[in-house]
Amino acid sequence: MTIPATRPTVDAAAGIEIRALTAADAHWHLDGLCELLEDGVRAGASLGFLAPLARREAELDWQDLQPALSDANLLWIARAAEHIVGCVHMRLATTADARHRATVERLVVLSTHRRRGIAGALLAAAEREALERGRTLLVLDVDAAAEAARALHRLGWDAAGTIPGYLAGADGMPRDGTRLFKRLAPDAR
Repeated sequence: MTIPATRPTVDAAAGIEIRALTAADAHWHLDGLCELLEDGVRAGASLGFLAPLARREAELDWQDLQPALSDANLLWIARAAEHIVGCVHMRLATTADARHRATVERLVVLSTHRRRGIAGALLAAAEREALERGRTLLVLDVDAAAEAARALHRLGWDAAGTIPGYLAGADGMPRDGTRLFKRLAPDAR
C-alpha cells in the first residue's frame, strides 16, 4: 500500500512546509533525516539511540523505516529553505480492538529551529490525517523532564502517567517516561 498523495501545508509566516513522505520518495531525504536524528541525539533526546550516534546507524534506521511507510505507518517532514528541520512518525494501530488510535513514534525538531511552532505544525498534520482515517486517540511516550513534555501539554496533550526509568536518554541513563495522550474528537471516550 502507498500513502495517498497529499498537498504540503505551508506556514508562510514561518517559511515552513510540512509534507508527507512515501516509501517511494523518502530515500531522497535520507541526508536531511540523518542530520535531524543526529542533532536530536546530540541534544540529549530520548530517540532510541546512544550518543554519539554514528552516521551509518542513523542511515540504517531511516532505511529500515522507508519500506515500511504505508497506509498505517506515516512520516511527515518540516522543511525550511529546502532543509529538513523536523519530522513526525505516526503508526496507526491495526488490530480490530485498536483501530481508533495511533501512536506518535518519533517527533524531532532540529535544535536550531525549536520554539518556532514546528512541532505543533507537524503534530497538526498527523492529527488531521489520523482523524481522516478514523483515529480519535493519539498516544506518545516522552521524557518526563524534557521541555518537549511541557510543550506537548501546551498543545493539548494530557499525561496518562509517568513510569520511573522507562526511557534511556542519549547518555544511556534511565529517565522517567510519561505516556501522553490526545483525544482528537470531542465525543471520543
